[in-house]
Amino acid sequence: MKKLVCLAIALVMVLGLATCASAEFKFERKIDLVCPWGVGGGADSTLRPMATLLQDILGVPVEVVNVEGGSGVNGVEYTYKQPADGYTFMLGTQSLYIQDMLGNTSMDFKTEFECEGVLVHSIVNTDPNATKTGGKRVYGIHVHIKDSELEGAILHEDPDREMNVYFEESSLVGAIQGAILHFDGESTWTATNQSSVTLVGEVDTDQIDAPAGVTIQAIGKTAGTYTLASGGMLVVKEG
Repeated sequence: MKKLVCLAIALVMVLGLATCASAEFKFERKIDLVCPWGVGGGADSTLRPMATLLQDILGVPVEVVNVEGGSGVNGVEYTYKQPADGYTFMLGTQSLYIQDMLGNTSMDFKTEFECEGVLVHSIVNTDPNATKTGGKRVYGIHVHIKDSELEGAILHEDPDREMNVYFEESSLVGAIQGAILHFDGESTWTATNQSSVTLVGEVDTDQIDAPAGVTIQAIGKTAGTYTLASGGMLVVKEG
């Protein structure tokens, strides 16, 4: 049984827990939101306003628990030891997957934690002091998914940079928007919502799936319209 839910961004946490409150399950006591980093940092300052909002929505106390150290691993280990009763959640980032790949966690992070929401989300940096590309082609964002079974969305919203996602012996269940996808022969992707991607090279349509009502719009080597195994559609435009 997967121990807990790892939430990639705080907004998804608000929406996800609020949905739980309106469904059959109802929170009846304090909820702990574990932040695997220290008080006053970026993760902590993101999580605390969300805790206040959740408390108003759910009607129960919501407490941020900071467990810092070990580049986030201490927080993971703490969360793993808590009961899997739906009252402990953890804010996670991609860095925790890296710690797991390096063998720094005592458990298999990918199987023991159920990750919900957004795995990767690039946004436009509106800071006036941010480095601008000036229209030049830059290295961009490169996401490597290796030997993993993941659930969650990948969203690319930065028009000045490309996002390349590389799959190696992995599976992903979730929407993808705006990314360039590189598949090996062993990987699969199931889109759970409308998606828009670029496919590199020849991609076997057996590696891509979507439920009925979901359409994947793609740019690829060969144009075509395909009905996928679960009833969704893949529409490829040559590009």
